Amino acid sequence: MMPLFAPPDVKKLEAKGDVKGLIKFLGHEKNPNQLWAAAGALARLGYPRACDPLAAAMREHHEIGAWHLPVALGELGDTRAVGPLIEALESEFSAFDAVRGLVKIGISAVEALGAALNARDQLVRMHAADALGTIGNPRSVELLIGALKDPEKVVRWQAGRSLGTAGDPNAVEALISALDAPEWEVRSAAAEGLGKIRDPRAVEPLIAALADHDWDVPEKAVRRVGHPRFTVADALGKIGDPRAVEP
Repeated sequence: MMPLFAPPDVKKLEAKGDVKGLIKFLGHEKNPNQLWAAAGALARLGYPRACDPLAAAMREHHEIGAWHLPVALGELGDTRAVGPLIEALESEFSAFDAVRGLVKIGISAVEALGAALNARDQLVRMHAADALGTIGNPRSVELLIGALKDPEKVVRWQAGRSLGTAGDPNAVEALISALDAPEWEVRSAAAEGLGKIRDPRAVEPLIAALADHDWDVPEKAVRRVGHPRFTVADALGKIGDPRAVEP
């Protein structure tokens, strides 16, 4: 027997282009799968008025529904979504999808992400660096080079990896300097970044890092991820310079 007051079907609302119905649905639904479906429908319809309701739903359903709501919010491409998405970087539940949402907004989110690199929470700074690397425009690279001097190694580690993702040769000298970082994680991330950029200027510094046996890596880390010198060797292989063959 059908319930007397059955919830509306998200697919039918989307097919009719019923933005108001989807927004109303979004404000009352508690089932995460239904929330995500409604958020996705609003994103596909691309209606700017959905920005504020999506942001409100993301805050309200902090734990059960936030995982995909930030992505839908980013897909709207509305700069009003930047603030709520930066705020969502603070949440352990929604931070990774907030990164994806900010990446979808793209260049318009860069300055806000740059400001987030000064946040008190080191994980917010790390997530901001992650997003900046994927956006990858020259201003993002400039901000990430600055993040290589962050006081926390997790932020510098992410900055090194993100500079590799951005693939900008302007980051090479900063990454070469990071090969001398005291923490093996940061040095490994710098080598990874240099391997992705594939600039010949990195060959000699990477050869020196390959020959350095004083990496001070805990045995449990080696068992888990391999020795960071593997990353250095891989980077040299990706660059493909004959100078690396003998070492």
